[in-house]
Amino acid sequence: MEGFKRQFRFQYLDVKFAFIIFWFVILLSNILFYVLNYTNKSNTNFGVRWFDSGVEFGVIQSNSLNISASNIISIAIFILVVSIVMYYESFPTAIGFSSTRKDFYKGVIGYHVVLSLAMATVEAILLKTDRFLVNAIGRDALTNLIYFDTKEDNIFYIIIVLFLFILLFASMCNLLGAVIYKFGYKFWIGLAALFVVIGNIPLLHIPIIKVIKLLFYFNNSPLYLLKAALIIVILYAISWTFVRRLSVK
Repeated sequence: MEGFKRQFRFQYLDVKFAFIIFWFVILLSNILFYVLNYTNKSNTNFGVRWFDSGVEFGVIQSNSLNISASNIISIAIFILVVSIVMYYESFPTAIGFSSTRKDFYKGVIGYHVVLSLAMATVEAILLKTDRFLVNAIGRDALTNLIYFDTKEDNIFYIIIVLFLFILLFASMCNLLGAVIYKFGYKFWIGLAALFVVIGNIPLLHIPIIKVIKLLFYFNNSPLYLLKAALIIVILYAISWTFVRRLSVK
């Protein structure tokens, strides 16, 4: 238990400053978009629209928009980067200070859970306040974001849904980070070859789309809660099979 606490504290301190800077930049970006939409008198909006068939970002020809929803992409990029960097920086340091791989990995999971919850909480607050700010600048707020409605749903429900999505993505990035660290350039060669194969065999598109829908399709909260939790556990278990045999580089 002491080893887990030490690893968790180490990873928390390692990302604390980056987390603060990240949200500082995000808030400045959001403020800029609110100002641009307020000063723009045409029907063109700067923000995001979510549809059942996809997502539209950037300059939108519509009267309704949601600015805070665009933060989701930035959150995903942040988690992807820190999950990969963790294995190249934190893992060698942890092993170098005589920590076990098990303690390190427990710290990784605890770190991802806390980071996902923190990200979900901050983003949920921004989403709940977005409609008031959008209405204040004279625009129609887009509140239905497919998985929840920022007007009708309470903030705790939104936090739970966002937490599950972010932690699910974090578990994928964790597996990716472990695989990249283990195989190095061989992974990128294999990935490039996979893209070439998939690009030239249309029949492979269907199972890939089905896998994506399995991971992210949402119909009701109890079912999704169980499905997401199960997939998260499976992904972290698969990642451990790589981490337990990782050699320090």
